[in-house]
Amino acid sequence: MKKKHYYILISMFLILFIAGCADDESEQKEEEFQESAEKDANIVFAEEFVMFLNEGRYEDATEYYDETMKDELPASELEEAWTSLEEQFGSFVSQEYQSTEKLEGYDVVLINGSFEEQDVVFQITLDQNEKIAGFYVK
Repeated sequence: MKKKHYYILISMFLILFIAGCADDESEQKEEEFQESAEKDANIVFAEEFVMFLNEGRYEDATEYYDETMKDELPASELEEAWTSLEEQFGSFVSQEYQSTEKLEGYDVVLINGSFEEQDVVFQITLDQNEKIAGFYVK
């Protein structure tokens, strides 16, 4: 009889152990899914931002800004910067997603930009609220 209890106890332990592993795996998959969805959303935001610049929709582009960026690079200065790029490199031709990096709590999206005479890399930094916290052209 003691052997039977022993086997039941071991069986219950194994069931609980397997269930616990399944929960950990499920949580890990959910985290990976959320990270992937966040990354995809950030890519879309970055590409739309560049699209707005190309279309001359500078006010729309600044809607993606966090509060600091609204003060640092208002629509009028953003327009000047874009116009300067087009004067230096010709008309904007296309953009293509390059990569996303995590850096000190921010997501940094790199977009390859092609102008008629030169290619550049747009570096668009997004905060945890999916707002643009930085914009650089390399």
